[in-house]
Amino acid sequence: MIVEGKSTGRLWIDKIFDLRVDDGPEPLAEIRRLVSIRRAYIHRYRAGAAVERGDLETMEREYAAAERLIGEKPEMRYWHAIALLTLGKSDDGIAMLSEIATRDRNWVELTLRLPSMKWLPDPSVTERVRKLLK
Repeated sequence: MIVEGKSTGRLWIDKIFDLRVDDGPEPLAEIRRLVSIRRAYIHRYRAGAAVERGDLETMEREYAAAERLIGEKPEMRYWHAIALLTLGKSDDGIAMLSEIATRDRNWVELTLRLPSMKWLPDPSVTERVRKLLK
């Protein structure tokens, strides 16, 4: 369990992480891995807030941090690509999505199923994404 540095006296508020790995063969290594994943998501949420503000610089910095923490898993890079598409950086977003799709085309399918008004406002971008399946 990881709690805030200064206690409020209310564990349900102070608790940051409550991870159970006692059964694992390497519990400390597993805790480190899970904490890294959680930190990656914190950066992802910060990047999402930056997207909403139209703050490309912060978004790039936060996604870079998330991608470093998550390792080889493509999820953070995927949402980074979607953020680029959302901000009108179509060429960069398509390039990143294409890279991800070379390993798993399901990410393209997911993109095409996202609500178009939010993620892919331009039909020409949607068509470019669709071509990644061919």
